[in-house]
Amino acid sequence: MLAFIIIGVLVFSLTFLGKSYKIKLQEKYQKPWSKVLNYIRWIALATAFAGAMYTPGAQMLLISGWLLVFSLLIYVASLFMIYYKNKKVI
Repeated sequence: MLAFIIIGVLVFSLTFLGKSYKIKLQEKYQKPWSKVLNYIRWIALATAFAGAMYTPGAQMLLISGWLLVFSLLIYVASLFMIYYKNKKVI
């Protein structure tokens, strides 16, 4: 399914942009930031792979692809929470 491939590649590439925000966080939140970014990268790759492997008869792969997209949303939301609640005050 083309949507999974597009979402996976887009989110995977955006994680490299998110890496630059790590220096703006307090010291103790930089490690969780990196860990969540790695999780997002792996889930984005799995989403793109699910999209590449999809065939019209594979209903279970479609369901698992949407679950991967939902988990991407949860992890991205956790990144926003980490950043906005714990950024350094300049």
